Amino acid sequence: MTIAQRTVDVLDQRRAEAANLSVDQPVFEKRGGGELNPESLSNTFRRLVEYASVSPITIAGLRHTHAALLFRAGVSPLAISKRLGHSTFATTQNMYGHLIPPLRDPHLELFEESILETQP
Repeated sequence: MTIAQRTVDVLDQRRAEAANLSVDQPVFEKRGGGELNPESLSNTFRRLVEYASVSPITIAGLRHTHAALLFRAGVSPLAISKRLGHSTFATTQNMYGHLIPPLRDPHLELFEESILETQP
């Protein structure tokens, strides 16, 4: 997955501010060092959502929101499929097909006009 340069800059800044953080260490780790436990991360996220008094959402929900915002922004469904790491486009279509805007060919009207003009 690719990330925008602005995000890379923020992560680089975080790494630069962290004391004695080597290149092979995670940018974020648990207190005292070591990799974050995904379940612990989910629990912390849930508590932060509750504390912020916002609508409940899970980390997986953030992924779905991300995909929906990409569709809304007009990003290619194939690019979104690759970004989400789906093995096939069919997976993306099955999960997010209702968000994929209908194809609209701007030349369709021209084609129809040309057909109608040639008929007697």
